[in-house]
Amino acid sequence: MSTDINKIAQDGFSLAKGDKKLKSLAMVSLKIALQAYFSTFKAMMRSVKLFEASQGPTDQAEIDSGHNSDYCQNCAEAIVHFQHFAELVCKDFLRAEHDLLAIDATQKPVILHKLLKKETVTEAEYERINTVEFGEALTRLCALIKEGRIGVGKLEFISDAKNFLETLNTLRNREWHRGAFILRYPALDHLVGEHILPFVSKVIALPEYADLTYYWTYQKLACGIDPIGEIISACHGGKFDLKKVALLKELGRAAYENPLFTGPFAEQFNKDYHRRAKHLAESEVEHGGGADLKICPVCGIKSLVVYDDTYYEDEDHESGTFNRGWRFTWQVQCMCCTFEITDHLENPSKYGLAMEDFWQAEKI
Repeated sequence: MSTDINKIAQDGFSLAKGDKKLKSLAMVSLKIALQAYFSTFKAMMRSVKLFEASQGPTDQAEIDSGHNSDYCQNCAEAIVHFQHFAELVCKDFLRAEHDLLAIDATQKPVILHKLLKKETVTEAEYERINTVEFGEALTRLCALIKEGRIGVGKLEFISDAKNFLETLNTLRNREWHRGAFILRYPALDHLVGEHILPFVSKVIALPEYADLTYYWTYQKLACGIDPIGEIISACHGGKFDLKKVALLKELGRAAYENPLFTGPFAEQFNKDYHRRAKHLAESEVEHGGGADLKICPVCGIKSLVVYDDTYYEDEDHESGTFNRGWRFTWQVQCMCCTFEITDHLENPSKYGLAMEDFWQAEKI
């Protein structure tokens, strides 16, 4: 006999009443959104036409058709969860002032009266009340901020971002309700790099969220680069190099995938990861076509496999002769954190990034 669906639905706990610092899913949604956004490059990594488009006009229909299902999934997840993050943050500040600012209790007069009288409202009673829609929550919060009634000297950036947040909500609704609209790859970079990440960086710096880093952030990169900060800088002003942002996104994606532990006893726990990654990398060089190993800029292990190829000018296949030839690096892939790029991107030094260059060619 199956379990009653109502019992299943009640078998949970409230974050707001727990002992943990996490009081809502805002930081969880932020992590999901960032992971999804960072993954959009990996989804489109083989789309040569997309990155050629940044150099000049190409067939837009052909580029659109190259936005594969993985990209659509990542894009949709990023939009939905960035919006969810923003909505929960706005409601957090409204609730901090008074519960009634974040809910619609007009149809529940007894509960409304209890809240006005500051009486205890049970969890069951709260479940009978809907929170206000994001648009209404944003309007209420921005009005209170502008009138100096809440967050003076601290939350003005939210009211300054009102137009962008409304647009983000519209994009979320188009995806959530109609399910037939996906932002193109460059447009998503514009949205996230110019608007979302600057907003996120201001939120996470607030005292209410500054100690919740553990719940959303990625591990620090071995090369010292911060993908979020670099993407914000790269996209500032609206003009940016699509390939540079792509490299930064892949660094961020791999940082989330980095399995290594940090903190006390990390070295002891990480021994197996080091051993497995090095074994896989060495095997790839010996048997899988890899040419060399380098230290990965993300996880810091010497498990970054370098793949080479050769090019011959005026090659005569019958005689085996050629005029000139070159050996060149075309791909690197880490066997630990999964960082992977090809020579569709430029060397990091061209983007002003403090990382070792990958692509080199030598005459043979």
